[in-house]
Amino acid sequence: MFEYRGWGILVWIVPFAWIFAMILVVAAIGHYEPNLAKAGAMADRAVGSGLALGAASLWLISRHRSQVAPGRDQFNGLPMRYFSYPVAAGAVFCFALPYLAPFPSWVDRVMDWIGHTLV
Repeated sequence: MFEYRGWGILVWIVPFAWIFAMILVVAAIGHYEPNLAKAGAMADRAVGSGLALGAASLWLISRHRSQVAPGRDQFNGLPMRYFSYPVAAGAVFCFALPYLAPFPSWVDRVMDWIGHTLV
């Protein structure tokens, strides 16, 4: 169960809203990639961009709120200002994910199995 105080709920809302917006941007530009590895890399970049924008937004919001109402915004008992750093780390991870390893072959097998069972 999540517990928040003040504007602490924005720890969840802001990053997910940015991720959703970046995925909508990718869909709006009509990006089509038949190669599954490249499509996955594009999705990782979209999520990473959303997390990076979410981290920046959380940092700016928490900085503003610390001047207006210090100590009021908490999420699960921690001040909201601490949550911009894990979100930024998630963005770095998402940006690095396509470069960490080649596309796993088990994903190809699962996608083939899904394709055969749905057809």
